Amino acid sequence: MGEGRNEGLKFERKNYGFMNALADDDRRRAESQLPKEALKSLIRRRMPELSEANVEQILVHLKANLEADPSALLQDMEPGDAGAQLRCYKGYGMESGLYIATLTGSSIYTDVEAHWQQLHLHALQAGEAQNAVLDSVVNELGKFYLPIYRTTYEIYEARRAGRLEHFRPVLRQVAEAVRTSASPPQAAQLARTLSETARRTRLHSDDAARSAKLFGRVKLSVPIAGFERNDVRRLLLTFGTGRISRPVPLAMLIEFEPRGLD
Repeated sequence: MGEGRNEGLKFERKNYGFMNALADDDRRRAESQLPKEALKSLIRRRMPELSEANVEQILVHLKANLEADPSALLQDMEPGDAGAQLRCYKGYGMESGLYIATLTGSSIYTDVEAHWQQLHLHALQAGEAQNAVLDSVVNELGKFYLPIYRTTYEIYEARRAGRLEHFRPVLRQVAEAVRTSASPPQAAQLARTLSETARRTRLHSDDAARSAKLFGRVKLSVPIAGFERNDVRRLLLTFGTGRISRPVPLAMLIEFEPRGLD
């Protein structure tokens, strides 16, 4: 399914930024796990102008960073078949995401622009427009700048301090408004609630939020008929629950802003 959908597909350079960062992170971690002599050899090849003392300093620095990295194995990768590693990279495709979301009555969210483009290219009926009734809700939600907490401890502290206690319920109201096809007056009231919620959360003056290294905005997409594909419907008929499944009603793109709030 994915191969047929991706034939002739070309992504813009801006779509590579986050993926490149992840790939560089994996490469750095893998290289730091090399045995000491192999890592020294790699450093010398890349920076032949360095003295042996400098090479040793870099080696110590890389190994120290590796030890502090919670995602890294501490064992060195030994040479030979006995110490080999088999790496598997797995990611869900759009069809898998639509299948699971439709089966469970969930929404879809992503932080990858390329996934967002694919969803709107291949999971909408031809000529399908956005639900104009909810335009005010989409606009208000897009004004939020939310701190992205990157560790479980930061998330725990944010929840305990109640920093987003006003935002979480109103996000549920947005999802419910989409699912129940809210009327124009209901949508207008929800937009006002979102605006008031933004004021109450006071993100722009929250010292804890200012200390976050990453912020995000929520871009909401609400097609009139939702998101679906025929091949996903076939999967649901074959492997589903036997109940009539509705299309996925909404999707969200998390757009990162790697800066502090002004």
